[in-house]
Amino acid sequence: MARTPSHAEGLQEIQMLIILRPGLVREFVREVLEAVRRAGLNAYPRAEGYAFMRDEIVGRLGLPHLRCAVMPDRVVVWVRDPYNLRNDLLSAAGMSADEYFEEIMVAAGEIARVYEKYRALASGYLLKLP
Repeated sequence: MARTPSHAEGLQEIQMLIILRPGLVREFVREVLEAVRRAGLNAYPRAEGYAFMRDEIVGRLGLPHLRCAVMPDRVVVWVRDPYNLRNDLLSAAGMSADEYFEEIMVAAGEIARVYEKYRALASGYLLKLP
């Protein structure tokens, strides 16, 4: 069960928050979903918003993946379980740690572009990437 600490620490650093007028949140989320698809990931509905991952196997295995919580006036993105980046789970999913980290970073970068686009309209904003 070897872990890849440098990648896990990088994943933990991904934090995005934007506070917008409630009327803008739907449009913002639509653009985030488009960005995720451009990056090659899928958006799976969850109670709080969405899970962004290649496929549902990633979630079933418990691998880290991007999560998005949608509230009436804000949208938050983070990596769920960043320290569960285990080589045995990655092997079961047919990926290496480097490939998987890059996949998440590409998607996070695409999402970050949407956050930057809306920054001037935000009453609160946080964007952290490794």
